[in-house]
Amino acid sequence: MIDENCCDFDVSLVSLKPAYIEEEHGTYVKALEEALKNKENLNIALSGPYGTGKSSILKKFTAGKNGVIELSLSTLSLSGKSTYEKIKEGNIPDNEEQATLPPQAMTLTNQIQKEIVKQLLYRESPKKAPASRFRRIERFQWMRCIFISFWASVILTVIFFLAGWLEKILKEFPLLYAYKPLSYAVFPFIFFVSIFCLFKIFDGRIRVKQLSAGSATVSLDENSASYFDQYLDEIVYFFDTSNKDIVIFEDIDRFDDCHIFDTLRSLNTLLNNSPQIKKNIRFIYAVKDSIFERREGEMDLDGFVHKEAVNSNRTKFFDIIIPIVPFVTYLTSKSLAKDIIDEKIKDHKIDNKLINIAMSAIPDMRLLKNILNEFIVFRKMIFSGGGEALKLKDNELFAMVVYKNTHLEDFENIRFRKSRIDDLYRMSREFINRRINLNATKIKEMRDNLDKIENLEGNSVRLHDIIKKYIENVGRDMGVL
Repeated sequence: MIDENCCDFDVSLVSLKPAYIEEEHGTYVKALEEALKNKENLNIALSGPYGTGKSSILKKFTAGKNGVIELSLSTLSLSGKSTYEKIKEGNIPDNEEQATLPPQAMTLTNQIQKEIVKQLLYRESPKKAPASRFRRIERFQWMRCIFISFWASVILTVIFFLAGWLEKILKEFPLLYAYKPLSYAVFPFIFFVSIFCLFKIFDGRIRVKQLSAGSATVSLDENSASYFDQYLDEIVYFFDTSNKDIVIFEDIDRFDDCHIFDTLRSLNTLLNNSPQIKKNIRFIYAVKDSIFERREGEMDLDGFVHKEAVNSNRTKFFDIIIPIVPFVTYLTSKSLAKDIIDEKIKDHKIDNKLINIAMSAIPDMRLLKNILNEFIVFRKMIFSGGGEALKLKDNELFAMVVYKNTHLEDFENIRFRKSRIDDLYRMSREFINRRINLNATKIKEMRDNLDKIENLEGNSVRLHDIIKKYIENVGRDMGVL
């Protein structure tokens, strides 16, 4: 039975959110601020491998700024293979809408563009972009409805009075007509309540087709080459009506599609050349350097990328590049992990050698923190109550948690005894059994040889006695003895 208090953690977990460290990230924030002072810097790159703190830097940079939009694309929403390629391979798309899209809409570059357009156009409040054809469902606004209902009731009352309709209506009700001056005051109230109720009942359910598309969705026509081309007017209108002038793109390099950067740079150029927009639009990209290492159209006859083209890709695309020096590497992750573990778990008994071996292959701060969190939870649950029967120690548990975070699917297969660890265990048992059988055979052979030796020794003794007697008999016969 598990202890009821096993879930009362006496150790706090470590947040996986980006953590800003002034000593490590402050220089890069200042570099970004300085880069923005130059109006010519429209495309700015914050470059570095995963886990170097780009998100932490951008989080600090955007703090307190109202004109910044942060766009982040999840790696779970898009696959590295385009929908069009899946169709060619015989895989049916997830829905009929995708199946009817033109081929150019289903390339990876356009799929990324679609996500960017969706996040961009649905970011601003609908009332700030009344001309947009993308209508979003809004929360019912009481004061706005009361204001409109009041003035609409006043206008209707004046129209009905001037047209003589109030007089005609009152004549149909003699009792009200008898108090005609007072009855006139009832009509504005009736109009107000009626209009207000209509607003409340039909709020968000009625759209005038001539004024708005209502349920407009982000889709691509056959005649459009890309989502940016088709919705360029909406994108320009967005930046024209909003106070946004800085767009931050995160995780866009995870798809290894360098062509999306070409389209983003073209979009940035169009926005800054648009006469409607009276401000500079800056794009800031959090990217890894290797995204520009290989590009189609830059291969020579032998299939090698021209070194000059490779080196110039980044510098041609970005106006300024701010490199991030990683402070977590396979060399430093061991000491960082040990410091965090010692700080959070005072009584742990994890061998330092195990930490060094495990953490040397994990140069990622988020993963390192998550391993610590899971170790805290597993340790609290397993080392309490019925879990004590497993007789696990800190070393074994820590190794298990590290394996869980580095081999996710294989760890789940442990429950079904189908993991690589189970395969390794079976192989080890087979190896041990083979060695046992082999050693047993050798032992039997050695015992047989030993028996033969013992028999040979016995025969030698008997032969010695026989020869000795024979010599004695011969000696006596010859009178020698």
